Amino acid sequence: HPGWILIGGNKLERGFTIENLAVTYMPRSTGVGNVDVIQQRGRFFGYKRKYKDLLRGWFFDDHIQAYISYVDHEKSIRQQLGDLDRNNDELSTWRRRFLLDPAYQPVRAQVISLGINHKRLSVFKQHQLFEPTLGKLRDSFIERIDSLLTDVIPFPNDMRVDSKNYYSPIDFSDALSLLTDWPMAAINRSELDDIIWALQALPDELKVQNAVLALMDFDPVAEELRIRERSLPNATPDTSKLPEDQAIANIFQGRSSAYPGDSEMKIDDALTIQVHLVRPLYGKKKCELVVALGLIVPPTTSGFVVEATL
Repeated sequence: HPGWILIGGNKLERGFTIENLAVTYMPRSTGVGNVDVIQQRGRFFGYKRKYKDLLRGWFFDDHIQAYISYVDHEKSIRQQLGDLDRNNDELSTWRRRFLLDPAYQPVRAQVISLGINHKRLSVFKQHQLFEPTLGKLRDSFIERIDSLLTDVIPFPNDMRVDSKNYYSPIDFSDALSLLTDWPMAAINRSELDDIIWALQALPDELKVQNAVLALMDFDPVAEELRIRERSLPNATPDTSKLPEDQAIANIFQGRSSAYPGDSEMKIDDALTIQVHLVRPLYGKKKCELVVALGLIVPPTTSGFVVEATL
């Protein structure tokens, strides 16, 4: 016969070869979001160049977006593996990062049991501030931040009189370099490195192009940051953890009558790097001053899936 119509569900969606497939009608959603299953449903991929002008497909919008996004995901995987190869690194050292919407799972749990974290590009707060090296690196890092400042502009939505936040535009490449070198504990560094990777791996149409440094509680006359004190979540240390493994409750200041809160101190079309001068309180003990990072990514639905660290 010159043509065939195949009708089926699970029997057709994977593990079945259909030669010379021309038309696909897929009245299925993405289900639970297992990307390996979604990919295997793509019987219209591959070995069809000689008749690609005849290919047609009908899908729900979520399936269409899944296939479009999968191309970006696969490009990022190839890039990571290429970097490993060029650096002659062992494959066992690769920490898997997937440029996937956090709604998706990379693979079915029955296939590979992989501990993963689902993250959205939104906000990062440096919370482990009792690492001893942070205080020692404070002054030199503040000097580096100062060297990047140009015009210092007050945030228009900060209506306070006694204290204000300011921002200064900086080059995006300088912003990424600053984030890469920002002093922080290992667990914070791992989380921030994932965000830096995702920002760089985003497809061109979603890439962030601009960045600003936000100086939190900045005195423009003295040209210095005011000190903010931040406590442990329950005010007292967790006796089951070492001091350097303790975390403060939150570096962000909340909303008040004249202040919308630190989370609103951002420039919508730019990567906002908030610089906080914090004195961590270990119980009642005042510890050495540190420069703490708050990072706000421009509004986006993008995210990523990353292998969990041990």
